[in-house]
Amino acid sequence: MAYAHTYRANPHWLPRQKQSAIHAIPGEDGLPFIGNTFRMLRDPVAFGKRMIDTYGPVFRNNAFGGPTVSLIGPDANELVLFDRDRVFSSEQGWGPLLNLLFPRGLMLMDFEKHRADRKVMAVAFKPEPMRHYAETLNAGISRAVATWGNKPIRFYDAIKELTLDLAAESFLGMPLGPEATRINQAFVDEVQASITPIRIPLPGSQMRKGVRARAYLIELFEREIPARRAGQGQDFFSQFCRATGDDGQPLPADAIADHMNFLMMAAHDTITSSATSLIMLLGRNPECRRNSAPRLPNSA
Repeated sequence: MAYAHTYRANPHWLPRQKQSAIHAIPGEDGLPFIGNTFRMLRDPVAFGKRMIDTYGPVFRNNAFGGPTVSLIGPDANELVLFDRDRVFSSEQGWGPLLNLLFPRGLMLMDFEKHRADRKVMAVAFKPEPMRHYAETLNAGISRAVATWGNKPIRFYDAIKELTLDLAAESFLGMPLGPEATRINQAFVDEVQASITPIRIPLPGSQMRKGVRARAYLIELFEREIPARRAGQGQDFFSQFCRATGDDGQPLPADAIADHMNFLMMAAHDTITSSATSLIMLLGRNPECRRNSAPRLPNSA
């Protein structure tokens, strides 16, 4: 089941439509103020399936502080992601949810600004740098998995620690060292804040923790930038710091720090989630484990 979500279906140069403009789309507003936020958080998959079964592949919802329209299926994904007519805005969609945590992340940019920053970042994803990353990743994975041994482990905790270490080594070019626990917790706080129902950083709230975590990580990245610009490191961070745009100028330090904050979160959190889900599903479906061993070309 493929999802394509849009929160604001008009780019910044068009007047913002009234929320009532989407009321003709079938769906639900939920409770006052909170909408369907808690129903979604309780079981996102079941909620999505129920909405599709009830309203079809295009439906309206109200959650996390505002109205949304969900479009389901490959055709919907092609329409939104290709956006040939430039009528869908990632910035207006994700911004209200993530601007306190990941402002200026590549996913939150639109059109020419997105293209320009993506072009600068692309220098670090050419074949030679990718070979360097692969070698670093392979060595790190082998080293870490060898320590797991034949003993029970909490897979989520182990793979999260491993992916964060790998991201730090291959993308940042720096061992985490004694700051590892604090850095790991900072990314956890940011991710948890991104889905908290309370969207303002009230004292004691998860959003406050996330905002403080972002401030700590941004300071960490910014203090490294001068040395990376002057050095010859082959990690992503170093190459990104030295890369220049069409005007021949590097990105400002604050923009680099924001991109690194978003990239590091995406680099390890998504892999942690998907790898843990894979192991969970293999555990629940042993017949898949038995049938998953690769067969050699000439094997019987």
